[in-house]
Amino acid sequence: MSTSLQQYEIIVEVQNNVDDKFICRLIRYATSIYIKYSKWTLCVTIAVTEPSFRIKSKMDVSSAIPVALEIKNQCWSPGVFFITPSRVKTIPKEAFTPLTSISYFLQQQSPTPQLLVSGKTPLSTDAMNSPINT
Repeated sequence: MSTSLQQYEIIVEVQNNVDDKFICRLIRYATSIYIKYSKWTLCVTIAVTEPSFRIKSKMDVSSAIPVALEIKNQCWSPGVFFITPSRVKTIPKEAFTPLTSISYFLQQQSPTPQLLVSGKTPLSTDAMNSPINT
């Protein structure tokens, strides 16, 4: 990967389920950006839960983003990074970068039973304004 990030578009996605369907969407996003802007896309996913075994078995520790795992050598993206809960746990809190801190915060959020029943996500505007949270 080049040292200049200016030549890339960057997708940052917070995802609960990192599975085959998600990877297919990520490929579509990255290839759509390339078709429209003729720029490669770096993909950074903050995984709220651990990726499926099938996906995680393809990941290695990233040398570019120390807190991330990476799926290397993808023809559709020069960098596909995943910040997983188990990887964040390996980083001492005093060594957290802003990206690690945000990932840790998002991964620690858990919906209340009321939000699960309502179908709203804990960080959505509707959920924040619902009577459950007042």
